[in-house]
Amino acid sequence: MSGKLEAAVRLLFPDRCIICGKIVNGGAACCPDCVDKIVFCRDGRMCKKCSRPVPEGQLFCRDCLIHPHYFTACFSAALYEGELRRCLLRYKFYNHPEYHRGYARLMLSHLLSFDALPRFGAVLGVPLSKQRLRQRGYQQAELIARAVAKGLRAPFYKNCVRKNRHTPAQSTLTYQERLKNLSGAFFVEKPELIRDQTILLVDDIFTTGATADEIAKILLKAGAKEIYVTTVAVTPFE
Repeated sequence: MSGKLEAAVRLLFPDRCIICGKIVNGGAACCPDCVDKIVFCRDGRMCKKCSRPVPEGQLFCRDCLIHPHYFTACFSAALYEGELRRCLLRYKFYNHPEYHRGYARLMLSHLLSFDALPRFGAVLGVPLSKQRLRQRGYQQAELIARAVAKGLRAPFYKNCVRKNRHTPAQSTLTYQERLKNLSGAFFVEKPELIRDQTILLVDDIFTTGATADEIAKILLKAGAKEIYVTTVAVTPFE
């Protein structure tokens, strides 16, 4: 998109607070009135693998100690609760793709707070199946991934990873059940784009990590060097 066209799009569809919808300026994800409604994941008492809160002195959460992951780390910007949970559901299921820029800014602010952030050779979004895409009308993770890639000045590759079959909803499944549900559901269509590259995989929510693991596994098998994950939010433990 050219600079003039992007400016015209922003004039017609200005950036809005991801919580209340007010117009925001200066690259903010949310307005000053709503920033305190988000529980941010801060470096320190967070799992070094998935970003969930952990007790003081503990490096990894109980799930990451039990389930070894194919990805190196997941950078989640905030906890999936309260107002952010409500707004992410609105973004995913109620036809509000325009909020992707706000979620990308939230993620970029978190990513760029790390001093030792890797240099990514490619940014990918978790793809939907064709059936889910027809229902929803847009790839919510890929929209965010494109904006994140632009902010990181890294290549964004659309359709590098595809989902070749529809899978049932996973909200009630355990990690192992999710892995079985997702086994063979994704494939790398363009392995030459990710070979020997450090990859950033973008999704909206990190729940058990099963989706990220399945995609990270096939990316590594296709020749990727290392996989990192970033999400808008991570589900806290009950």
